[in-house]
Amino acid sequence: MTEANVEFLTEKMESLGLNPPGLAQKTGIKRATLSRIVKGGSTKIDKLKKIADVIGVDVRELIVGKVQNGGNPDDKPLMGQIASSGMGDGLVEGLRVQPLVAKAMEILGSSSIYSQALAANINAFYTSLRTEEKNLNLQAQIDRIQSRITTLEEKIKSEGG
Repeated sequence: MTEANVEFLTEKMESLGLNPPGLAQKTGIKRATLSRIVKGGSTKIDKLKKIADVIGVDVRELIVGKVQNGGNPDDKPLMGQIASSGMGDGLVEGLRVQPLVAKAMEILGSSSIYSQALAANINAFYTSLRTEEKNLNLQAQIDRIQSRITTLEEKIKSEGG
């Protein structure tokens, strides 16, 4: 289930001179269902696709809003958290993180709750990656120290032990 960007949908309907009953008629979606969608209720993506087709936008734009013109205001805190985490251009297992984040934002950008949850998950994932990197570095240091200890033990044995 997905939500439409209500503000964007309402603006688009007004610019086209459509009211909910008129949009319901043009899309073939029941009036009650369309009314719920216009008020911010979630629905299946196929219904959003029908609405997007009638109002002349891509379904992603219907979900996210006007991303091309500055983005959804709810996205800014998330993008700030991503930028401050240093993940914006990072690579994870050979994948660019930024396009993955952008796609996730496109899909989940219709709700600030989803954006906050996504930011928290990205932050947790990033923290996990950094912790793993630190653990690998520590293990490498431990291995070097153990190697030195072994070398010193052998040297002690050969000199007088």
